[in-house]
Amino acid sequence: MFMPKLDPIPLAPYAGGLGAVVLLLGWIIPAIAYRGRAGELFSPLNHFVSELGQPGVSRLSTIFNLCTIAGGLLLIIFMLGLGLYLKSRPGYIASAIGIFAAASAVLVGIYPINHGSTHTAVSVFFFYGAFVAIIITNLTIARDRSRRVSKWLIVPGFVSFALFALLILAIQASATPTAVLNPSLASRPNIWMIAVLEWLAVFSLIAWVLSFSLYLQKKLASAYEGSEYIGLDQHQGQ
Repeated sequence: MFMPKLDPIPLAPYAGGLGAVVLLLGWIIPAIAYRGRAGELFSPLNHFVSELGQPGVSRLSTIFNLCTIAGGLLLIIFMLGLGLYLKSRPGYIASAIGIFAAASAVLVGIYPINHGSTHTAVSVFFFYGAFVAIIITNLTIARDRSRRVSKWLIVPGFVSFALFALLILAIQASATPTAVLNPSLASRPNIWMIAVLEWLAVFSLIAWVLSFSLYLQKKLASAYEGSEYIGLDQHQGQ
């Protein structure tokens, strides 16, 4: 039986774009309906991303968790296609680590914040995985002499890398690091700097994915059009 070959490269920009949109909707919709234990509205200034998926507190926690799972699965496809497109050993390594980070995001949706240490572990895997994947991708682009990817894509990568680095340093320097992923363990300040950094980091990651997705979509579309013209010229010359 003939099985059609499924190429993840042309799927990558669509999976990345759709994954980013799904994740954004999974944050925005639950945030609007959120009412905390003290009746407070959700604010990215002092609430963490994972609190949107907390059953019994977040009214639309199911939407957050399902969107996190779906978005993570789509980002696995995106990272697989990106690695194959980069077509280099560092690119493959970045892809593998990015897939690990995306799979960890899926587990964040499966094990929301009320799962305690399990949620903490998969969240840490996600943040560190995304951090390392972005670093290696940027280095791959910087050292790529064939210019398969525009050097300008280093910029969103660097911004995201810097924000993830600040977040990781802030967590390590925190006097109550366990409260970061379990805010009920600490009093909530009006501005919780680690929460702010977490939101900036995940939004920068979304921007990074969207930047790559748009670039790949245009690059692949141009290559496809070029191959069509070549095929037409060869056909007319026969």
